[in-house]
Amino acid sequence: MTNNTRSEHRDGALRSVLQIVGAKAATLVFALAVQVVLARALGPEGRGTYEAALLWGSLTMILFNPGVDTSSLYFVSSGRVRLADGISSALAITIASLALALGLTAICLLWEPTFMSGFLTKARPLDLAMGTVAGATALAAQTALSMTTAEQRFGAYSSAQVLHRCLVLALTTAILVAFGSGALGAITSIVIADLVLVSAALYWLARGRNSAVVWPTWNTIRSLVGYGGRFYLGKIGNQFNFRLGPLVLAACASPAELGLYGQASAIAIQYMSLPDAIYTVLLPKMAKTPNQAVAQAMRTGRLLSAIGVICVAVSLLIARPVFVALFSETFLPSVPLFQIIIGAFALRSIGKVYEPYLIAHNRPGLISVAVAAGLALNAALLLALYKPMGIRGAAWSLVGNYALSTAMLIAMFSRTSATKFVHCIVFQRADLVELVQIGRRIAEFRRR
Repeated sequence: MTNNTRSEHRDGALRSVLQIVGAKAATLVFALAVQVVLARALGPEGRGTYEAALLWGSLTMILFNPGVDTSSLYFVSSGRVRLADGISSALAITIASLALALGLTAICLLWEPTFMSGFLTKARPLDLAMGTVAGATALAAQTALSMTTAEQRFGAYSSAQVLHRCLVLALTTAILVAFGSGALGAITSIVIADLVLVSAALYWLARGRNSAVVWPTWNTIRSLVGYGGRFYLGKIGNQFNFRLGPLVLAACASPAELGLYGQASAIAIQYMSLPDAIYTVLLPKMAKTPNQAVAQAMRTGRLLSAIGVICVAVSLLIARPVFVALFSETFLPSVPLFQIIIGAFALRSIGKVYEPYLIAHNRPGLISVAVAAGLALNAALLLALYKPMGIRGAAWSLVGNYALSTAMLIAMFSRTSATKFVHCIVFQRADLVELVQIGRRIAEFRRR
C-alpha cells in the first residue's frame, strides 16, 4: 500500500467516524431530553416500572437472539453474503426470536414463577409484554441500521440515528404529556420509533438497487446462526453484564431504587457514543482488510483510555448540579451511581475497540470467553456487595466486571496480533502526534 493510499484510507476512516460522531452528538442531545421527560413525567417509581418492563423485554430477547446483528454485519461486510440475503435472513431470525420471547413471557405470566415476582410487583403484564416487543424492534432496528455501515453508507447511518432519537423524543413527549399514559406509553413510543427506523434504513439501502423482495434462505440463516452462535456467549454476556445489576434490583429493590439506578445508567451509557461510533466504522473496514488493523486498534484503545480518565474526572465535578437542574432533586441519589457507572463504561470502551479485530480474524469465541469471565465476576461481586452497599454495590460490580473483561480482551488481542500487552495500554508520544494530525485533517475537512 502506497503512502497516498494509506493517507486516503485514514482520511476515509476519519471522515466516517466524524460523520457518525456528529450524529451521535445530535442523538445525545435528544437522548438526554428523553431522559428529562421520563424523569419529570414518571418520577422514580414510574421510572422503575419503565425500567423493569424494558429489562424483561431485553432479557427474553437475549435468550433467543443468536448474535444476528453482529453475524449479519460481518457476512455482508466481508462479501460472503449478499446484502438482500443478509437483511431478509436476519429479519426472519429476529421475528422467530420475538415469537419465542413472547411465548416465554406468556408462560411466565400464566405460571408466575418465583423469579417473576419482582417484575410483577413493579410492572403490569401488559407493560412486560410491550417491553418484550420493544426488545425485538430494537434488535431489528440495530440489524437494519448495521447493514448501512456494511455498505459504507455512513451518511445514511447517521441520518437514521438522528431521525430515530428525534422521533422517540417527539412521541414520548406527546404520549406522556398529552395523554399521561405512564410507562406503557413511553415504551410504545420506542416501538413505533424503532419500526420507523427499520423502514428508513431499508429505504436507504434499496435506493438505486433492484428493490424486489428476497426471501430468506436456509443456507444464509444457518451461516448467520452458526457464526452468531460462536459469539452468542459474548453477546449475552455483554447484555447481562450491563443488566445483571438491574435484574437483581428488579427482584430485591423497591421501584424507586430501580428507577434511580436506571436513570443513572441511562445517562452514563451515553458515554459509549464515541466508542460505538468507532466500532461501527472499524468492524466493516477490518472485515475487508484485517491485516491492516493492528496499529489502528492499539492507538484507538490508548486514546480512549485518556478520554475515559478525563470524562470520569469531569463527572466528579459537575454531575451533581447537572442532575438537579435536569431531573430535579428527587434523582439526586442517582449522582454517585452515575459517577461509578461511567467509570465502568470508560473501561468497557477500551476493550470494545479490540473486538472488531478479533471478529475480523474469525476469533469471536475469544470475545465470549472474556465476557463470560467478566460476567462471572460481576455475579460474584453482586452477591458480596449488594447486602452491605445496596444499589451502589450493583454499580461497583459493573466496574469489576468490565475491568476484567477489558484486560482479557487486550491480552487476547496481544496474543492474536503478536504484540506486547503493555503497548496497548501505555500512552505513547506517537499518539499525541496522531491527535495533532487528526486535528489538522478535521480542520481541512471543515475548509472543504
